Amino acid sequence: MPRVSVILPTYNRAHLLKRSIGSVLNQTYTDYELIIVDDNSIDDTPEVINSLGDGRIIYIKNENNLGPAEARNIGMSIAKGEYLAFQDSDDEWKPEKLNILVDEMNKGDVDLGMVFSAIYRVLETGRIIRFPHRAKEIKSGDLFYELLKNNIAGTPSVMIKRKCFLDIGGFDTSFRCFEDYEYFIRIGKKYKIKYINSPLMTAYDTPGSVNNASLIIQIEMQKRLIAKYYSDYVKDGYLLAERYFRIGDLYCRSKKYAEGKEYLKKAINSKKNKPVYYFSLMLAAVSLFFKIDMYKYFRVKIEKLRNIIKSLSI
Repeated sequence: MPRVSVILPTYNRAHLLKRSIGSVLNQTYTDYELIIVDDNSIDDTPEVINSLGDGRIIYIKNENNLGPAEARNIGMSIAKGEYLAFQDSDDEWKPEKLNILVDEMNKGDVDLGMVFSAIYRVLETGRIIRFPHRAKEIKSGDLFYELLKNNIAGTPSVMIKRKCFLDIGGFDTSFRCFEDYEYFIRIGKKYKIKYINSPLMTAYDTPGSVNNASLIIQIEMQKRLIAKYYSDYVKDGYLLAERYFRIGDLYCRSKKYAEGKEYLKKAINSKKNKPVYYFSLMLAAVSLFFKIDMYKYFRVKIEKLRNIIKSLSI
C-alpha cells in the first residue's frame, strides 16, 4: 500500500499533461500512487496518459464533466495513501517536493493536518511572482485566522493527512471556484498547518486555468464564503471589511459600479477600514457618474505595479 496518494484532476489539458505528470513521476520520493481523474475530456488525454506506461498511474474517466472539486473528491475517495497530495494539470513540481512534505508529516504531530510550501507563479505575461506574498509573516500552527484573511496556499503545494478527508469530508462542490481555499479554511479550523518557506513547485496561469474564473463567479463565491463562515468573520471587523472590499472591487472590475459602491461602503462602515477602501469608492463613484472606466484603469495599473514589486522580491 502506497504511503502517499497524488490526486490530479484534468479536463482537456492533453497538451500540458506530460509536464505535470512527468514532474510527479520524477520525484525522489517513490512510495506513492498517482490518481488521474479525467473530468470527461474530449481531447487526447487518454492517449497521453497511456503513452507514459507507468504502473503507478491509476486513470479514471468521469462519464460527465463534474468540475475540479468533485474530480478531486473522486480521487480522494479511492486513495490508499496515509497522506494525500494534489497536483494540477498545468503545474510542475520540484523533484524533492514529496520527500520534503512527507518528512514534515512523519514528525508525529497528531494535531497536524496539512503541510504546504511556497510556490513560484508564472503569470500569462511571463512575469514570475512568489506566493504567498507575505511569506516571512506566516507562522506554522494555528493558521485559521490567517486563512480567513487570505488564501495563502496553492493546491498543488499541499499535502494533507487522509484522516482530514475522513473527518471533514472533501471539497465543497457548491463552490465553482475557491473550492480549494474553502477546504483549507475548514482544515485550519480543526488542525494545525505547517508552512515551508521554500518554493517547491511552479504554477502556470494558462487559458482555462482555475486561476481565471470569471469575475461574476468569483463574486458569488466570495458571498458564499461570507455566508459559510459569517460567525467567524463577524468576530473581527477587519476580516469582514476585507471580504466586503473584495466583493466591491470585483463588482467594479465587472463595471457594475452601483453594486460595487454598496459593498465598498460596507467595508468603510466596518469597525476597521483602510485608505484603499475610500480610494476605491471614489473611483467607483467617478466611473458611475461619468460612465467611464476610471476604476479599472487605476486598479490595473496598481495591480501591475504590485506584481512588479513581488517579482523583484523573489
